Amino acid sequence: MNKLQSMVQAAEIIQKLNVFDCSVTVCDMTGMIVHYLSPATFDLKLAVGDKVSPTGALAACLNTGKRQQVIMQKELFGTAVKVIVEPVYDDGKMVGIVGLSINLSTQNTLLETSQTIAATSEEITATTEELSAASVSFANDLEKLRIKGDAIMMKITHTDNILKFVSDVATNSNLLGLNAAIEAARAGETGRGFAVVAEEIRKMAENSGNAVKDIKDTLMAIRQETAEVVSTINHAAAFGERQAAVAGEITASMQQLASSTVNIEKIIESI
Repeated sequence: MNKLQSMVQAAEIIQKLNVFDCSVTVCDMTGMIVHYLSPATFDLKLAVGDKVSPTGALAACLNTGKRQQVIMQKELFGTAVKVIVEPVYDDGKMVGIVGLSINLSTQNTLLETSQTIAATSEEITATTEELSAASVSFANDLEKLRIKGDAIMMKITHTDNILKFVSDVATNSNLLGLNAAIEAARAGETGRGFAVVAEEIRKMAENSGNAVKDIKDTLMAIRQETAEVVSTINHAAAFGERQAAVAGEITASMQQLASSTVNIEKIIESI
């Protein structure tokens, strides 16, 4: 039994070992098909006893004695087919050829799916990069607001010192007015004009004291509200930073996924 006959004997096993649907064609040196196992999902319109096409991969292998590999487009057989043809040598002499025609529909589906995943991951990457940039910008803006809020709190604290000074002046003025009223009373009729001035000083001091109290109450409310705003800004800034970090992680994951799809495509193309 020569090697060509051995190929005929092994053809069924070769077909079963292939994970994809395929045909097995064995030809002698005259170009006649001596054995043929048809595929299940497409029809090559070949049969034992037929002569190979003079323009196909089978004829090219017979003429050159070299391995041939070609992709047949979907329009020919209803599905893309990869044709691989190997010469068969026996004691250094070429005695025929054996060819596999493999259905590429599964590989094409995987390739299309991989390309879809790659395109989707690129879109997600672009979106998350925009989100990350927006989050960083948002966090920076909030940081500026926090700094301004802290500055307002400092100015309110400084205002407290000024109001304390005004309050002290009002208190001293009130005492001064009271003392002036006492001295005016001692002076009798002569001090009546001075008494009027003393009373006005006391009223001014009292009004100043009341105004200081009102201002302090207002500033206290502003301080409390400002503190709440600053606290909210701090929480929002922290959230923005976390969001930016998460977006960065998503971007990195999508880039790894895109890289993986490239590797998958290379593997698919090599099958």
